[in-house]
Amino acid sequence: MSPSKAIRLVILAVAVLLCACAMPRTASNDANAKRWHGRLAITIQAPLGQAPSQSLAGAFELSGDPRMGDLTLFTPLGGIVALMSWSPNNASLRSGNQTQDFESLDALIRHTLGTELPLTALFGWLAGDNQEVAGWQADLSQYAAGRILARRTEAGSETQIRLILEK
Repeated sequence: MSPSKAIRLVILAVAVLLCACAMPRTASNDANAKRWHGRLAITIQAPLGQAPSQSLAGAFELSGDPRMGDLTLFTPLGGIVALMSWSPNNASLRSGNQTQDFESLDALIRHTLGTELPLTALFGWLAGDNQEVAGWQADLSQYAAGRILARRTEAGSETQIRLILEK
């Protein structure tokens, strides 16, 4: 997988953070930290005449919240594609032997995708809270089975995020 595709996968995963078989589990080193892992698939349909549509899929491990956390993306064979870490003052993306630093997780997402994602809502959706966000629709009807679907549709472009959470 190319570094640019890996970066896109990381950012899109955050969009998902960031949609199936379990509720969040607690990390052993912090009683308040949430951990999720499973598979994700993200599709971005670009408006006609603009950049090509993107479709990415992979396994992930996510811990933390919108303020501080880590996201690791894996290949189908279990190798690490990318690692993203963020805190209130910065965010970093490591893919292979390259590291990029950003002032925030939002800045990392904007730089990579050219758009913003509802990070707080994404973590809410992972916790089973159907938070409403303008321009986004989350389907948590299969949350008990570990499946989450979120969609954004605006001006001819659509983003779809599918998560399958595992134990």
